[in-house]
Amino acid sequence: MNLQAIKSSLEKEAVCHSGKIGYLIREGEEIISHNPGGIFSSASTIKLPLLIEAFRRFDKGIAAPGKMLAIGDHVGGSGVLQALSIEEMSFRDLLSLMIIVSDNTATNLVIDELDIPFPFRFPGLGLRDTVLKRKMMDSASLEKGIDNMTSPRDLDLCLRLLTDSSFLEAESRDSIWDILKNQQFKDKLPFLTEYTGITAGNKTGGLQGIDHDCALFRYKGRTVAATVLCSGMKLEESRSFLNFTGKAIVEMLLDD
Repeated sequence: MNLQAIKSSLEKEAVCHSGKIGYLIREGEEIISHNPGGIFSSASTIKLPLLIEAFRRFDKGIAAPGKMLAIGDHVGGSGVLQALSIEEMSFRDLLSLMIIVSDNTATNLVIDELDIPFPFRFPGLGLRDTVLKRKMMDSASLEKGIDNMTSPRDLDLCLRLLTDSSFLEAESRDSIWDILKNQQFKDKLPFLTEYTGITAGNKTGGLQGIDHDCALFRYKGRTVAATVLCSGMKLEESRSFLNFTGKAIVEMLLDD
């Protein structure tokens, strides 16, 4: 089976839901999409381009993964650092926490260490729609309408860069894949991959009325990249579409 086999069912499912949906699913150069250039509040999917930006700088020698960083101001929301008494951690380990448990304190430390100005459009990654305008858990900025934004096509480009040998060194690509596949939140797109032989790595995002996931699925030499962004709908609705999409991808790969 290929993506064309699931195209119709995804299109029909997408129009059954209220709110706003955007997706882009790719295998090689074959793509199926719906509203791929739609602009969405990124929630924690903004952490994926941050991860890639950090490793891009590691490869250029302008940042050091082994550098020990002081654990400063803790913020709430997702993550574990707020519950620990640890005083410092390596840059590389903070990146892992930023992804695998979506740690907001780690993310803010990463932003500080990369000395990122606001707004930041990730010029080194070639993104068109993504902009980092605030730190995590900055409710004051959010109340003023200052939010981080992205699109399905930009997150797909991030996933594409992870397999691009001309962009990142092999060691960096392998390190990012190791981080993504250790993701602890796999209840959206990859929810059916356990015990199938399919390896998935993903980064979720979620706020009130926002439910996102972007993932790579690898199975028997095949790689499928999937980005699904949902906003303006109830959680059960968005999760239903995310799970429907993930199930369709898993069934496509296993039916090969």
